[in-house]
Amino acid sequence: RMVALGWALGSHDDGRYVAAMRQAAASGAGFWALDCDPAFAGELDIGVVVFDPKGNDRDNLAEEYVEIVNPTTAPLSHEGWTLRDETTGHQFTLPAGTIEPGGSYLVRSGSGQSDAENLYLEESFPVWSNQGETVLLLDPSGTLVDYRFLEPS
Repeated sequence: RMVALGWALGSHDDGRYVAAMRQAAASGAGFWALDCDPAFAGELDIGVVVFDPKGNDRDNLAEEYVEIVNPTTAPLSHEGWTLRDETTGHQFTLPAGTIEPGGSYLVRSGSGQSDAENLYLEESFPVWSNQGETVLLLDPSGTLVDYRFLEPS
């Protein structure tokens, strides 16, 4: 019931909850009544999500990523923003940094040298499930500002 009302997240392990979660999001119920409608400006968005890179995901962790985009005409800080899935197991707070207007920042699951355009999470297993996933972007106050439902191809 809480998932259907938009006050809880459903895991992709149980299709009943995913359907209820998608319906709540589509209707803007509960915390899905978010600021990511097309008229909203001034916040970061989720861009491209590569959750199933070519080959064995464990061998290509740096190619599994979520793009954080600045759609505005002003630089925006990503410090304190959180990128997470529908579980509590994958939750990442972004470090200090700025995304230029129209620019982006890639949050990569694998190893590498983090810089102004890439954050490497240094995970040893894929973060985003190939069987279905919900990617959530929360601002520093914890407010949901964008999301993506990922489906297997």
